[in-house]
Amino acid sequence: MDLLLLVLSVLAITFVMLVTRVLAFAEARHAIPDPDVSLEQHPGFHVLAERNIYGMRLTELVDRADAFSDFVEIGCDGAHNFTRVTISFPTQLKSGIHLALEAEEGFFKRLMNMKETRVGHDHFDSEFIVLAASQSRAEKTLTDEIRSAMLEIRDEVDELRVTDESVFARIPKAMSSEELDRLLPRIQAIAHAYYERAKKVEEEVRDEAERNPEIPNPQREGAFGITGRYTWQYKK
Repeated sequence: MDLLLLVLSVLAITFVMLVTRVLAFAEARHAIPDPDVSLEQHPGFHVLAERNIYGMRLTELVDRADAFSDFVEIGCDGAHNFTRVTISFPTQLKSGIHLALEAEEGFFKRLMNMKETRVGHDHFDSEFIVLAASQSRAEKTLTDEIRSAMLEIRDEVDELRVTDESVFARIPKAMSSEELDRLLPRIQAIAHAYYERAKKVEEEVRDEAERNPEIPNPQREGAFGITGRYTWQYKK
C-alpha cells in the first residue's frame, strides 16, 4: 500500500511538472515575434531565421541599418528562455579592454589568477570586472556617462560584456516586442557611446605618439597609456 501511494505521488508530481512546463512554454512562445508580423513589431529588423533546435524555438532578428550591426536572438523551451543582444562595432577597436559582469567573469579571473583593472569607482568596480592592458586607457574610455548607463541596466541582464568587437547582453527571458523596444535602445546607446569614446581615445594616443617621435617605439606604449600604469597583474 505504501509503495502504491509512493508511485501515485510520483506520478502526480510528474504530471504537475509537465503541465507547468507546457503552460510556461506556451506563454514564452507567445512572446516570441511571429515572422509574419515581426516587421510590423520591429520595423528596423529583418527576420534572419526562425527554427527549432533541440526543442527550443529560436528567432533571430538582425538590423544593419547603420554602421553598427544589431543581432537579436529570442529563444524559449518553457524552462530556459532567453534574449541575447549583440551590437557589433563598425570596426574593431584597439583599446585592449574586456569588460564583463563580476558574476560572469569571476571564475575566469580566478582560473587565470588574474587581477582586474579597477577604475576607481566603488559601485562600478564591485559590479564589473575590467581587464585592460592600460589602466589610464580604461579610465579615459569608461566615462561617467558610460559607467552610469551600464549600471542602470545591470539588474535587467544576467550577462553584459564589452570587447573590442562588440557589446553583448543576455536577458533571462524571452522578451516581448514591447520589452525589447524598451531595453534595446539603451544597449544600443551604450555600444555607440563606448565605440565613439574608445575611438577618440585611440586618436589621442596616436596624436600624442606622433608629437613625440623621439621616444623609442618600445617605450611609447607605456609612455602614452597604451600599456599604462598597471597592466594585467598575476597574483603570486
